[in-house]
Amino acid sequence: MNWDAFDKFSAGMLNHYYYAMIHGYTYRFIQTYNLPDRAPYWTKPPALSQILQSGCDVTVMIDADAIFIHLALPFEWLLNRWHITPTTALAMALDPDQDWNKDSRGHVWTNAGFVIANNLPRTHEMLTAWEACPEEKVERYKDCARFKHPWPAEQGAFAEYIRYQFAEEEDVREIPCTEANGYPGGGQGCEGVFLKHFWNAKDDVKGEVARGVAQTVMAEVLGHFREERVVQEREREREEKQKQKSRGKGKGKGQGRRAL
Repeated sequence: MNWDAFDKFSAGMLNHYYYAMIHGYTYRFIQTYNLPDRAPYWTKPPALSQILQSGCDVTVMIDADAIFIHLALPFEWLLNRWHITPTTALAMALDPDQDWNKDSRGHVWTNAGFVIANNLPRTHEMLTAWEACPEEKVERYKDCARFKHPWPAEQGAFAEYIRYQFAEEEDVREIPCTEANGYPGGGQGCEGVFLKHFWNAKDDVKGEVARGVAQTVMAEVLGHFREERVVQEREREREEKQKQKSRGKGKGKGQGRRAL
């Protein structure tokens, strides 16, 4: 396998796989199908539903241009930090607070490139509604068909319709943008502290994946190095004490003979 031959999106998926393997999570790569009347982004809701139905309690769906930064950090820690409980249906990171990232009510969108879903009946209701939105079969989804093709597609439909339809406290947890969206240098105030999402800098994904792996490996190596130094230092101290003890015994024997 040649790292130089990896493209940016393959590198991003490798980051997801490596993170899952480190922590013992199940990793699934889903090959979606083309939809005849919608943009490819619309495969996300049914794919997420399919994974949940396979028996996973918690599922994380993440775009190939979004990556985990701290590979050694368990996802459970992030769930706790973001107050995502077993009764939270969905969690998504907010987009940057810009006019072009707001719905018709002036609220900032959630970004569909990183979604956390609990396997709950409420979650499945939301995903079914999300997928059905552009069909406009009910009055509440009037004009949702405009999101079938152009960006923001499924993300716009969720922000404009679904999060208002499902507005109970545990329905949608919004994660701070700077913690799970964006990247340093993005210029929109979101640094990607725990997850970076390289919307407009996708060519940077591969280098950041390599840096994350190197950081994790070096941390492990340095940890072993420090442990080895501690062991060697303790062994040296033990040997020194043993030598001092032996010298003390020898001195006592000599003094005893002289006294005789």
